[in-house]
Amino acid sequence: MDLLNLSLYFIIFSIIGWCLDTFMRCVRRKRWAPSRNFPFLPMYGVGSLLILWSPPILREINPIVQFLIFGFVFCVYEWIAGVASLRFLGKRLWDYRERDFNLAGHTDLFHFFIWGMVGVITINWVDPAVRAWMGDLAPTPLL
Repeated sequence: MDLLNLSLYFIIFSIIGWCLDTFMRCVRRKRWAPSRNFPFLPMYGVGSLLILWSPPILREINPIVQFLIFGFVFCVYEWIAGVASLRFLGKRLWDYRERDFNLAGHTDLFHFFIWGMVGVITINWVDPAVRAWMGDLAPTPLL
């Protein structure tokens, strides 16, 4: 797997993630509310690599099972990233402590549903579209 291909994939999904995150913030706050001025969130790029490297069977199973798997995996990923940012950067990059069913404010039940839907949509429609657009530059899954 070529580093250039992985880098392009990472960058594309970091930008898509920023757009998704900004859209959600704008809807919730009813005004323009980007998470950063620069349209790039690496956490989403890493998440896309997790999808890229997911076992091929995950692409073939029932979308409800995909939803449950992605909801769980990405909540764990969000929790680990939240704990790491608090530990190594000394600050919370997001805070869900005011929400019901949260895990130390790093993730919550609402995001389980969001991540489940995002995972199903990404693995079934977005990832194939990005691969088609990238053509020969598209990275191949590890498995």
